[in-house]
Amino acid sequence: MDPRVNLIREFSPEQYASALDAWEWADIADKVPLFASPFGDVFLRSDDGCWFLSILHGTLTRCWDDVEELRAELDTPEGQQRYLMAGLAQEAERAGIVPAAKQIYDFKHPPVAGGPVTLDNIHALDFVVGVNVAGQIHGQVKDLPEGAEFSISTDVALGWAAIEVALHDLYGDTEPVGTFAPDVPYSAGGPDPLDAIQIYAPDEPRPHWHLVSFGMSELYEKVTDDPEESGWGIEFSIRLARRPSDEAPPKWAAVLLQQLARYVLAERPFAPGHTIHCAPGTFNDGPDQEADSPTELAALAFAVDPQLGVLDTPHGRVTFLQVVALTEPEYGAARGGNAAAVLERVERDVPLHIVDRGRPSVL
Repeated sequence: MDPRVNLIREFSPEQYASALDAWEWADIADKVPLFASPFGDVFLRSDDGCWFLSILHGTLTRCWDDVEELRAELDTPEGQQRYLMAGLAQEAERAGIVPAAKQIYDFKHPPVAGGPVTLDNIHALDFVVGVNVAGQIHGQVKDLPEGAEFSISTDVALGWAAIEVALHDLYGDTEPVGTFAPDVPYSAGGPDPLDAIQIYAPDEPRPHWHLVSFGMSELYEKVTDDPEESGWGIEFSIRLARRPSDEAPPKWAAVLLQQLARYVLAERPFAPGHTIHCAPGTFNDGPDQEADSPTELAALAFAVDPQLGVLDTPHGRVTFLQVVALTEPEYGAARGGNAAAVLERVERDVPLHIVDRGRPSVL
């Protein structure tokens, strides 16, 4: 059996591009990624040979004349230990830490900031998140004098970055078209629990806005005791019909997501299958829409976002919970544990549960 079969990690060109975006300072522009180590170190090829980007040390070194020489050294026990940290990777696997297809082994507390290179400091983390964050950290300290003291907030935005990776997986290099963000963050005493709501504008299966929240999970650091869930274990999403004349989504959608976030903090978290009746006027804040414009929409249900699903982050699991708008008859039918069946029926006429306040009931 190939001794490298469990020690070589391969990723898509898009994943490499996102992961290495924070390493531009390392002079990698003319180099093409070949594969990665279990710890996210990247092997690259250029016209003058093959290179090793050490995520652990923050260094880029030309080590081989060609790919054949590189692979030959990785076929040796010495090469596997030196460049793949095979012993530590196998120790982690025996301990039950097994990275998924898009993951690598990562150090909870980065060694560059004083963390130990030991089993108890290892967890599995998304490749893009781990390598990108490591690039940011090494970029901050690379010009410091040897022995200089420094401090890095190593948990900063790891949860946020994981959500952005999920959005990148869905939308590629398409940037969000906007962001709703409160003037005063909740952590600074503001009334809105969500730090941001990012807005995308996909065209399929019909033009719509896709809003995704940042704030119900642990975006910055792990503060709860449950290692399996990040914060409340959810982030909200909602999809809204987009007309050719629309330049922005209706404001009611962001207001609604913030209201739902406040409800979670005060009452209880939502979960797939939950339903809730809405106050009159909930859906009535379109940019050019009369406040009393009629709509049959009267309630909400919650389902796992069919495109974003469930995300494993450094701080635990996050379920993207899509907010679905229901009419009064649909809401009545969904109550009592019947939401899944009703949502399945609604989606036959409303793909991706895109909220269209002008739609009739399907029941």
